[in-house]
Amino acid sequence: MSRPFNGVFIESIIRIDKYSINEKTNEESYSIDYYISNFQKSAKEFSEIILNYWKIETMHQYKDVSLKEDNSKSRENAFKLSILRSIVINILKLHKVSNFNEIIESCKYSLALALSFIKMTKIEYGFIKI
Repeated sequence: MSRPFNGVFIESIIRIDKYSINEKTNEESYSIDYYISNFQKSAKEFSEIILNYWKIETMHQYKDVSLKEDNSKSRENAFKLSILRSIVINILKLHKVSNFNEIIESCKYSLALALSFIKMTKIEYGFIKI
């Protein structure tokens, strides 16, 4: 049985050692991150939870920076627009686009270029067939 720390039950403290190499500069980096949890899981399960969290944060970063979602004035159908932005990001990821901003800027002025990404992507979810 765990004891509360300032009213919060801490079941696990997770330490993650991260080592990476920047592919462009070959610069190495190392960091240690700590996570606190109020439940217990295996190391593999915590790893999956943390990776999934950062995948979502990355998606939000793309929406905010590349697609300027936070600057959107549209309050009507905001959820639908957010879904469309997610589709755009996923299409660009499928095509392994490295510079989202550059492609998005190009597509703003070229409907043909924007449609070419959609045509190259086979999407069949029942409601979209290309």
